[in-house]
Amino acid sequence: MIWDLQITERDGVRVNRARLEPGEASPWHVDPFHRVTVVLQGEQLRIEYQDGGEPKLVPVVAGQAHWDEPNAPRIHRAVNSGQLPYEEVVVTLIERA
Repeated sequence: MIWDLQITERDGVRVNRARLEPGEASPWHVDPFHRVTVVLQGEQLRIEYQDGGEPKLVPVVAGQAHWDEPNAPRIHRAVNSGQLPYEEVVVTLIERA
């Protein structure tokens, strides 16, 4: 598992890469910033919530890009529920103080 591998950060923008093998899960986390996610490969993620809420199945395809809003304080994790490795690049807009 490669999760949250930082590629670069500059001027309030951070670029990370993540990869999950089939069946692997990301660490529990929150997403406190706006971000753009670009899927490099994969089939499906299952988003699980630490508070026991209903998991959400998210189909994904290579080349898919989407805008994500901050979701703090809801703690969650992504589980690769597909048969292929899941890989993404995430561009995060870091809020400045």
